Amino acid sequence: MPVLVCQLRSSRICCQSCKSIFVHGSELPIFIGLKDVSARSRLSHPRRNIVLIRSRTLHIYSFYLASARIFNWQYTILLSLFQLFRGKKHNVLRKRIDSCDYDLDQLLLGTILFTLLFFLLPTVVVFYLTFACSRMAIISLKAALDTLLACLNHFPLFALMLRIKDSQRLPGMSFYHF
Repeated sequence: MPVLVCQLRSSRICCQSCKSIFVHGSELPIFIGLKDVSARSRLSHPRRNIVLIRSRTLHIYSFYLASARIFNWQYTILLSLFQLFRGKKHNVLRKRIDSCDYDLDQLLLGTILFTLLFFLLPTVVVFYLTFACSRMAIISLKAALDTLLACLNHFPLFALMLRIKDSQRLPGMSFYHF
């Protein structure tokens, strides 16, 4: 019961503070209606929707970056460990693959790491593909909204509505009958 009294008092205070704005009787429904109209006008603007999509999908973008980096890291390590099995290594200075003799401990550690990364590869690939597809879907949605915004900005809506309503007011509508 005290919560209801508190809510009524706060709505009375809100109505009394908005008394100078509203002229007639029931101010609260008009106030709520004005809030609803302003919220709809904010959400109906296409450029703001694109910004909302960017801010609301930031976590998907960060997961995509993380999964892409993990996939790239795992892929380069697997290639390096595969060269270890072949008895070769990548020479960074000469940018080529040279022969190398490895000890038994190095081969055993390389085998264990290769096996571990190879069996984890399908999981990483699935995560990467999931977030890459969702990223592409978001990019496609943003591109569609940008295209819609460009079409709405360049569409001659006023001229078409004027032509339907009162075509005599449009310039260039003079006809010559011989």
